[in-house]
Amino acid sequence: MNLKTCCLHLLEFLRKEEGDAPEKRGYFRLFLGKGMQYSLLCTACKAEVNEVDLNGFSETKKISEKEFADIEKKCNLLGVTGKPEVLIAKEQLKLEFSYQYFSGLHDQIILDIQPFYHAGHTRWMAVTAAGCLIRINEGSNFVEPSSPIGGPVDFSRPIVTSLSPNQRFLVIANTYGMYGCVVDLTTEKICFKLKRDDYHTENCIYPIVFFEMDGKTFLVHATQWNRLDVTDVETGKCVTDREWPEFKEEEKKQHVLDYFYGSLLISPEGRWIYTSGWVWHPVGKPEVFSLEDWLRKNIWESEDGPSRKGLAQLDYWPTSAAWINENLLLVDALEGDFYTSTGVRIVDVKSGHTTKSFAGPSGDFFFDHFLFSCGMNGFSAWDIATGERVLQELSFRPRWYHRVTKQFLSLGPKNILQLGMIR
Repeated sequence: MNLKTCCLHLLEFLRKEEGDAPEKRGYFRLFLGKGMQYSLLCTACKAEVNEVDLNGFSETKKISEKEFADIEKKCNLLGVTGKPEVLIAKEQLKLEFSYQYFSGLHDQIILDIQPFYHAGHTRWMAVTAAGCLIRINEGSNFVEPSSPIGGPVDFSRPIVTSLSPNQRFLVIANTYGMYGCVVDLTTEKICFKLKRDDYHTENCIYPIVFFEMDGKTFLVHATQWNRLDVTDVETGKCVTDREWPEFKEEEKKQHVLDYFYGSLLISPEGRWIYTSGWVWHPVGKPEVFSLEDWLRKNIWESEDGPSRKGLAQLDYWPTSAAWINENLLLVDALEGDFYTSTGVRIVDVKSGHTTKSFAGPSGDFFFDHFLFSCGMNGFSAWDIATGERVLQELSFRPRWYHRVTKQFLSLGPKNILQLGMIR
């Protein structure tokens, strides 16, 4: 039987009768700097650890896995101390750089870029502060700009964008605004416009994402702070019409969410949708629910359907996430409840259970065989099977990834494309 450790006070509490003073039931996790191993400490012992070297603290006792689990079940997690070990692989990947200069880009203010996968030479689609689309082509010094697309988006402010899987449609919205629009890239004309209500938009990234189902292209987008809808892009028709109860804090009505939607992420085969939203106090609450059930079984699945699961309660948002496959999701939180060290959990979205966790990754996530993270600590790659870091490049901070060309993109001075590839 594997043995774990806790402080003597928590062990004493566990072995006493129920009904002890509630203030004794809180505990802290003391990470031991050895992988993800941690000990359990009461409040008094945690305060003592702050004053001594972690390795010099001896007021702990080895206990069985069952006793360890019982303490975590019967006591409240109050926080974490110490640090989990960041594992580093002996064999490291290599990152090779190339640079591309386009004369048609150097004087542009680029707001966002999307990787482009359609047949042809275009590899990236950029949106500029002039409200123009620019196709950035492979193997030439030529870019294809459009005329300003117009519409309700304010291109003097930050934007978010998303490309449809068939690469025909581009949605653009002000990141913290009320308005957006969908552009048909075959005509470079606006198909339809988007609007959400203005309640705390300054704290909520505009939720927009495309998906395909039954041969059709759909867009998920926010219409209210606590409501998502789905529009058939070809027809512009909403396919999730439902009578919406008025939200009143003093009344708990069926289907009404006290939840602010944030950025969205669709699973590879389009069955699940992840949202990085929040609730008052404020608390970050990444959640997931079945997109398939929403459109085919239950029009209220997005509000309170049986597939909807909370993945964590955190003191920050938005959270980063990346789909590994149709049922496994990487979320950037080691703990499921507030107090967390830097790292990730792999969650089975069907059960909501964590299958693995490891320390180190932070920032924005991409997944393609490895987990790639980009943030204040530069660019890194992680083997999710071992939890080991297999690459780190402190000076490279890409914002975009092209799954076909396997290129990570960062913009340099005069919009020179800095492209990184794993070798």
